[in-house]
Amino acid sequence: MSFFKSNRVLAIDIGASELKLAEFRRGRSGVELLNLAVCPLGIEPDNEIDMPLAIVDAIRGVMKEKKIQPAPVALSVTGPSAFIRLVKLPPIKPKSVFQTVQNEAQQNVPFPIDEVVWDYQLMGTSHAELDVMLVAIKTEIVETMTDCVEAAGLQAELVDVAPMALYNAVRYNYPELEGCTLVIDIGARSTNLVFIEEARLSTRILPIVGTGNTITQQLMKEFNLPFKDAEELKRVHARVAFGGAYEDYSDKVISRVSKTVRSALTRLHVEVERSINFDRTQHGGSQPVRILLAGGTSVIARTDEFFKEKLKVDVEYLNPFRNIMVHEAISADEIGACAHVMGGVVGVGLRHMLPCPVEINLLPPKMVAEKAFAKKEPYLVAAAVGLVCIALCWWFYFSSMAERLAERKEKVQAAVTKLEAIEVQLKPIEAKNARLLTWPEELVGIVNQRTLWLSVLDSIHGRMSAGMWLVSLAPVKQFGAIAAGTGRTGRRSHGGDQAATAKGTGAITHLRVKGMIFLDETADNSVAEFRDRLRESPFFTDKTEIELAPMPNPDDFVREFTMLIELKEPI
Repeated sequence: MSFFKSNRVLAIDIGASELKLAEFRRGRSGVELLNLAVCPLGIEPDNEIDMPLAIVDAIRGVMKEKKIQPAPVALSVTGPSAFIRLVKLPPIKPKSVFQTVQNEAQQNVPFPIDEVVWDYQLMGTSHAELDVMLVAIKTEIVETMTDCVEAAGLQAELVDVAPMALYNAVRYNYPELEGCTLVIDIGARSTNLVFIEEARLSTRILPIVGTGNTITQQLMKEFNLPFKDAEELKRVHARVAFGGAYEDYSDKVISRVSKTVRSALTRLHVEVERSINFDRTQHGGSQPVRILLAGGTSVIARTDEFFKEKLKVDVEYLNPFRNIMVHEAISADEIGACAHVMGGVVGVGLRHMLPCPVEINLLPPKMVAEKAFAKKEPYLVAAAVGLVCIALCWWFYFSSMAERLAERKEKVQAAVTKLEAIEVQLKPIEAKNARLLTWPEELVGIVNQRTLWLSVLDSIHGRMSAGMWLVSLAPVKQFGAIAAGTGRTGRRSHGGDQAATAKGTGAITHLRVKGMIFLDETADNSVAEFRDRLRESPFFTDKTEIELAPMPNPDDFVREFTMLIELKEPI
């Protein structure tokens, strides 16, 4: 992996019928759009089984067609998949905010809290109350989306929801807005309503009502057509019927399609009116002074005129690229053809690259853990390099010592040979020569002892588990114990031989090892497995035991352990 953060990001908005992708680059002059694409998923509303495969194929196809290189991914998911609520809290201390919001999440989210990924954003205060935007989504939904991204060869670093991404896109591209602005994002399966008034934000998600699939299904019934044919009929002939002189009744097909569209949008208008009233009464909002239209269904002809007539406010289409630099390779026609559906893409791309008013991240817990480990990886690599250097130093030291001992042994052997040559002439010192001949054996024993320690250390290191390292290793002596192989021949004293006993006053019988291990749910098992593998070593007994340190603090990511290893043969 790279230790350097990329200045590019691939922003992906996965909708019900289309996948939108844009490549952004952050430079000194701001955020620049390098590439963009909209890819239909080609799945009918009732077919959810093939959705992941269609998403993976769409991502791969767009990247291949546009020749886009891999980069970190910022992902936006549709509004109906998420639970979004503006929660009002009484004045509390900053350190108590998280716990209070967590309690609110457990009470408000309609799923078990351990089955969702949730996040929150402080939105300021109103009427002495703290406004908190709470967002939650089922873990399995997020993991399905991130797994699709991984299957396409990419890595998701951020997961946002469409309403929050739209809010960030509007705030970035329309910083001069005053009064209340209502964003109406009409998609295939739902409509996102986003109320923006200064720093205030509230949202409402309207499933089914007035959506593209609703219109298509009505056309299927009206003309007795399959889904794909009804979609094509909507694409070619759809417009909002106004009646009277506005309509061309000569074409019966266009007239029927237009009436169907108006019927669906009329139901949507009723829900929008209700949402405006709810926002004013429950959230203290104002009457919208402008409407920004977005979403694939919003481009049906005369939709803007319809809402302008019904809501009596100015209506325009959201331009998410208003303050975004566009690469010269992208034509104005390309931007115009898809700008109405790119609000979520721009918003989630900005969320990854710049500080934003709302910073929600619903990344699955398993990916959060992987990223936390990735941040530690450079330090682990450095530690591994340090261990290798230490091992090389020890190897060089022992190699040098072995060479010196070999040279000394040669000198001693030469002296012994010389003494043997004159042994006949030096009968009085024969015993002394005999003792000198034992010195090389003692020196070889020293070398063997050092080699033994290397074998013992290698046996310990080779049985360590992943994510574990040693802090210290100290020998434990048992005074008065008999050390095997340490007996020596006693020197002559007062004309008699005294055989020294093999008692040794400092035989090493145990090794006390202190180590650390990364803290996760397998930490205790990893230490126990390390102990069991040590018991199988030819150097240690099955009395090797673990002494774990006290439980760590919640913020700690490692746990200390101590292990007492008993040697089969004292040293």
